[in-house]
Amino acid sequence: MTATPAAQAAWKDAIAPIRSFPTLPMIVNKVTDLTGQPDTSARDIEVVVGKDQALTAKLLRLVNSPFYGFPHRITTISRAVGIIGFDALRNLVFSTSVMKLFTAHDSPTFQPVEFWKHSLGTALAAKGLATRLGEKNVEECFVGGLLHDIGKLVHHEYFAEPFRQAGRMALENNLLLRETEQSVMGFTHDQTGELLLTQWNLPSILIGMVAHHHQPEAAGPHMRGVGIIHLADILCRAKGLGNGGDRMMPRLDRATWERLGLTVGDLEMVLRRMDQDFDEMASLFSE
Repeated sequence: MTATPAAQAAWKDAIAPIRSFPTLPMIVNKVTDLTGQPDTSARDIEVVVGKDQALTAKLLRLVNSPFYGFPHRITTISRAVGIIGFDALRNLVFSTSVMKLFTAHDSPTFQPVEFWKHSLGTALAAKGLATRLGEKNVEECFVGGLLHDIGKLVHHEYFAEPFRQAGRMALENNLLLRETEQSVMGFTHDQTGELLLTQWNLPSILIGMVAHHHQPEAAGPHMRGVGIIHLADILCRAKGLGNGGDRMMPRLDRATWERLGLTVGDLEMVLRRMDQDFDEMASLFSE
């Protein structure tokens, strides 16, 4: 569903008064800046991250989890950086921080805890798919999966009543929430998510993963990465991990499936790894 110019204008007018969209924590910006500088050392990263003891502890628990499977225990952030790399550490800092930006009140049609479970399941599926495909941007796929529906949180917090109406309509009529958002609100979570990530000045590949995960053919140069998120969302729904606000299965884009060139065996391997990792990762991220 492509919005008309009039609908786009209405959407921008609707969100224009919202000046309190959350901003990224300062530590995320500092780590991002450091990882973008060629002379940054692992020790530089450790000095910044070490100022937040809770974040440091969580990051070390994550890198020592079976998800990474390192044979020896990692006890310092600098060692973690040396093993998993700057980009992976930056993305972990981002992921663990962004999940705390929104309030977590439930509504009859939307539960943030279940939403984050769906987001994490999609992230695990995206990383698994990217690994099977030999992609270079595996960590970005994980973050893209985690963020793909973040516009729903914006709607839940800033447009509570129309979002509840959209959720009720989706559940009662077996529709995708994206369809009822368009009907009730005039804009969709992928549009709002795109706006938020643009405001955060995130890389264009991540913005594309959020903006086009329902329509990967519209993603231009990022079509392949967006296609991974599109398929990961479907796999997560098939596994029943969490809930994003509706009960429907998005239609698989056939061109995306053909472009990725995956086999049923690949999907079985990804699903098996999701089973192995999900409970522990959900526990770690929810702390």
